[in-house]
Amino acid sequence: MTKKKIIQKPDGRLHAVAELAEDLILPDTVHKKGTSIIAVGKSKTRKGKDIWISIPNPTALYLSLSQKSYKLSRNYLKKNPLKKDKKNEYRFENPKYQNDYLEQAIATIIFAYTAIETFANEYIPKDYIYKEERKDKKCTEIYNKDQIERNVKLDIKLTKILPETLKIESIDKSKELWSQLKNLEDLRNRLIHLKEIDLKRSEHYQNTIWGKLVFDKHPYPHKVAFSVIKKYIDQLPSPPRWFTEMKV
Repeated sequence: MTKKKIIQKPDGRLHAVAELAEDLILPDTVHKKGTSIIAVGKSKTRKGKDIWISIPNPTALYLSLSQKSYKLSRNYLKKNPLKKDKKNEYRFENPKYQNDYLEQAIATIIFAYTAIETFANEYIPKDYIYKEERKDKKCTEIYNKDQIERNVKLDIKLTKILPETLKIESIDKSKELWSQLKNLEDLRNRLIHLKEIDLKRSEHYQNTIWGKLVFDKHPYPHKVAFSVIKKYIDQLPSPPRWFTEMKV
């Protein structure tokens, strides 16, 4: 009995995948119609050897990382749940699992926010110029794409630049999704720019970033990021392949 050849489906996080419309005949091989074509790039190792990289979509990678980190953080909480002591106070029994949890909680937030930033930057046209009046109103500042990516706030990219360049609607700031995005942004910024209270012993632990990560209830960061991105992609003529493959 002839065994059916199993064709491996290209990874959903790849940036660009197409299929041959007809057989491609090369000197040393024949690629059949329907064969997947994956975008690749060539780089060099430190020793000068060539290496081919199947180009991933960074937004897909960050979303995937955020989702994986969230699942790991939940697992660490199950292993080391909060316990109430005789003083009616809570604590983790095992500091190792506590820190394992915090690492993954940090990762899921930072990767989720980075996924949104990466998505926004990807869809800004190369030749786009953003103009903004300076706060002192003495001049107008002009940004090219590279400067926009590095110096313009995410909410401006989402509410002004993408709607203008893609001819689509922005997120409604009166809706819950916008509040969830701003909460995610606040957590991310707090993690990147720690305050003095986060580095010292405090009687008000709930006010530290660590207390927020443990006690505050947050929407799934990766789901917030996916929902924000979906708001824009749903308005495009066709969604990118990685988005249709993503399961969040």
